[in-house]
Parts: sequence; structure tokens; C-alpha cells
Amino acid sequence: MQNNCKRIDTTEHDTIKPLVDCNWEQEVEIYDCIKGWCHEKWQLTLTSPQSLKLFIEDVGCPGDFFELYINDEHIGTTFKPNTWGYSQRGELSSGIFIVSLSPGTYSIKVRNAGFDDHSAEEILKEKMCPSGFKIKGTLSPLIKSVK
Repeated sequence: MQNNCKRIDTTEHDTIKPLVDCNWEQEVEIYDCIKGWCHEKWQLTLTSPQSLKLFIEDVGCPGDFFELYINDEHIGTTFKPNTWGYSQRGELSSGIFIVSLSPGTYSIKVRNAGFDDHSAEEILKEKMCPSGFKIKGTLSPLIKSVK
């Protein structure tokens, strides 16, 4: 299991977080209050086949839910909360996504889909933005099956 991330030097203004063969965890705020795109993206480089487990959870206001994209392909969406902004058990939206990846470089990005049903005026009036989420990426080696 990888615990330490080999970070590539970037300037403080970069919105791309380079990661090489590592696990990571980060809490992020979204300031794009219209389309809901996160200003930070992660560039994950793998040198061997890996299974990537991504956990995404809302840490902001009730009612937000999030879409996950890898290389611009929609991977999945955390659950859409009920009208009160929570799950039936009273939890904020979250989701776990597991993908198998070959060696290579992958772009990972997240969008708050909770803004889709609201106008810009409503988002401003209700102080829905910025919103926040936590992302945790965990790698594990892919095991070849025996025939």
C-alpha cells in the first residue's frame, strides 16, 4: 500500500495537483457557483496497473451532490439528497467509486451537480456557494486472475 505521495513541484497558482503512485486526501471548496466545477483537478500518474478507490463526501451545505470524472468520462455521482438535503439516515451525500487503471496519466475532476436545479439568483440568495467536499483516493495493486 502506498502511503507517501511523490509530489511534483508546482506554483501556488496551479489548479492541477500532480500525484504519482500515491494515495491522497483533501478537503476542497467549489467557487464556480453556476456550473459547479471544482477549481482543483488531480493528475494521477501510475507506473503499474492499480485499482483506484475514490471516496467523495459533502462537507458543505446540505443538498449538494457530486459528479466524478476521470479523463472527462463520467464515472458516477454521489447520491442526490432528499428535499431536506440529507439521506434517509440524515447523512450528507457521499459515494465510493472503484476503477481499474492501467499505467498512464489520468485527469480527475469533480463537479457539484447540486447547483443544476437552481438559478444563479437562488444560489446567491440562499448562500449555497461556496460548497465543499472531501476526496480520498486509495490505490491497491491489481491482481491478475489465474485461469
